[in-house]
Amino acid sequence: MDWKPTGDTVIVKRVDLAPKERGGILLPQSLSQEIEMGEVVAVGPGSYSSGGTRMDLGLQIGDIVAYNKQVQTQRFIDDDKEYFMVRGIAVLAYRRKAEDA
Repeated sequence: MDWKPTGDTVIVKRVDLAPKERGGILLPQSLSQEIEMGEVVAVGPGSYSSGGTRMDLGLQIGDIVAYNKQVQTQRFIDDDKEYFMVRGIAVLAYRRKAEDA
């Protein structure tokens, strides 16, 4: 994938994790319909603070993120693969890929 996100945007591909891989956290049915899990495939450089300092998102390619799919999320297709552009404010939590954990 050749897309490069701008600002505080990340590009993720959705992943379906087994219940064991979700870290034992059980989400209520209503919440689980709003929360998606995805693997980060590209990270924007971050946004700027009011003082002009760049604020890094702290995410890396390969991280697994939980994000609110109802908040500023856009779906797109590239090379027959589905991706989502997710704003930093929609990312609720993350974990490093298994090799770094």
